[in-house]
Amino acid sequence: MSTSSGRDFDAVIIGAGVVGAAMASLLVARKLCAPGRVAIIADRYATPVAAGTDWDLRVFALSRASQRLLQACGVWDSLPAPRLFAFERMCVWDARGEAESSGSLRFDCAEIGEPNLGFIVDDENVQGHAYCPSGALLASFTTVSDGSAANRSRIQAPR
Repeated sequence: MSTSSGRDFDAVIIGAGVVGAAMASLLVARKLCAPGRVAIIADRYATPVAAGTDWDLRVFALSRASQRLLQACGVWDSLPAPRLFAFERMCVWDARGEAESSGSLRFDCAEIGEPNLGFIVDDENVQGHAYCPSGALLASFTTVSDGSAANRSRIQAPR
């Protein structure tokens, strides 16, 4: 894939959320793409969260499988330990039900022989560390509308 300036990429990812950022890191970590050969098309992207920064209001309950994926792409070890909170039990219910009622679901790490079910992590923390945990430079682009009735967009590299 090539831009109008002739720069080639091995992969182009649309979206810089947690999934896009993790995918970019995984492609580089697994050596499916060379560092600097992955483009992420987004209007903004997160940077690593500074120590002492308040938590993002958006949080994830990452499962143990998600933890293994983030370990595989080199992101997990870069996440600040004080911002990872393990959870051991979870109860889920719908809007009409109540916690611990017959319509609720309970999960407990003791039932599966694991030390926890996963970790609570804030969105910006994961995104900010998912871009280049190994120092790989990943290109970021923005989309610019051409103002036409067809509302076409073009990709513009930052200057």
